[in-house]
Amino acid sequence: MRYSFEPPAGWLRAPFPPPQRGIYLRAPIPTPSAESASILLFEALAPAGSLEDQLGALVKSACDGAKSAKVGKVAAVKTRSFPALGAPATLTVPTEGRARDEQRYFALVETPVERLPVIFVGGAKSLPLHQRALEGLLGSIGHLLVESAFYNRWVE
Repeated sequence: MRYSFEPPAGWLRAPFPPPQRGIYLRAPIPTPSAESASILLFEALAPAGSLEDQLGALVKSACDGAKSAKVGKVAAVKTRSFPALGAPATLTVPTEGRARDEQRYFALVETPVERLPVIFVGGAKSLPLHQRALEGLLGSIGHLLVESAFYNRWVE
């Protein structure tokens, strides 16, 4: 990832399993439940249309296959360095057993060259519980700042 962010305190961090690329953050909830949640930071996308149109396409494709999906209003999202939009969604996802209710939040961050998709996925009661963690992570997204001495070490 060519951008910096601060993961929420206590959340576990791992790369996506290959061949996917991105960062997976998991809330410190011990077992799957209505309160468990993950935040997925995907590899950047090329801009395609307006930010709002591309966010709408992302939400539509991510909710495809759900029994029902209610998508909330698109609103501006605060990040450290870039404009962004986000939208909440409530879905019922079919599974082999009983259908599962989920809360999701989709954000698309506009950088000078590309767009960064960030998706919150959690149980039916997860978003209010983890709202502050999600807002903190989104608010921390910015330019990757590398210490100037970093490059000097490789040149010497």
